Amino acid sequence: MKEAEKTENESVVNCIFCGLHVDPEVAVRYQGWISHPECAKGAITQRTESFDRKYFIIGAIGAMIGLVSVFLFAGAQAAFTEPIVPDYIFMTFMVGIGLFGISAGFLIHSIGLFGLHKNYVEVYARVSAMVSVLVACCFGYMAFLQLTYGLDPLYHDPETGHLLAMPDYFLAAFASYALFGVLSVLAAITVWMLQDELRGGLVPPVILGILLVIIAALVGYGPPMIVLYFAIVFLIFTTAGIPKYWIEIEK
Repeated sequence: MKEAEKTENESVVNCIFCGLHVDPEVAVRYQGWISHPECAKGAITQRTESFDRKYFIIGAIGAMIGLVSVFLFAGAQAAFTEPIVPDYIFMTFMVGIGLFGISAGFLIHSIGLFGLHKNYVEVYARVSAMVSVLVACCFGYMAFLQLTYGLDPLYHDPETGHLLAMPDYFLAAFASYALFGVLSVLAAITVWMLQDELRGGLVPPVILGILLVIIAALVGYGPPMIVLYFAIVFLIFTTAGIPKYWIEIEK
């Protein structure tokens, strides 16, 4: 008799949401967890209301703009270094436009970061978006210096004939390096928070890519790492922004 009661008690299953007993006849599974049908539907409704996908569409557009701009920036630098195109003024302009495009990419894709479950984790949404805006400001300022003073952070003073260093350029570059590392860490957190929307199987390779970006941001910095970052962010926002059509509640 005691063994029968013990077996009966062990078979009692509680709802993952409300904690109350769930009868086997009405129990459903929500992402693998047992719950009441009403609780599971309420969870889906709550997550849908807090998960506005239009932010992710804008964020993906920003990432694509940044991705194209990095290739423009790197290509213009390579063309001038060879030199494939010997026109100094034209290539200086193209490098500046590339930096400006990278800045615009970070600025627009910050909207996607802000839209990340903003009703649940508003602090994270604001912090990640703010860091992205700061990175955009750094690249925008470097673009301004680039278009104003030339290809390198050194410019020719026509009055003295000397090459003068641009301290503001180095300061902006250092700030962008540091902030980019922080932003990469936040992107990794984004992947972790969106693992349900990213269909699970996509999470490990994306996390690996983000780790490579973080390591590269610590030991070195260059266009390839920014390309990888924007490609990963574009993948995150486009995948998470596509509505799920498979049923999340299973009997």
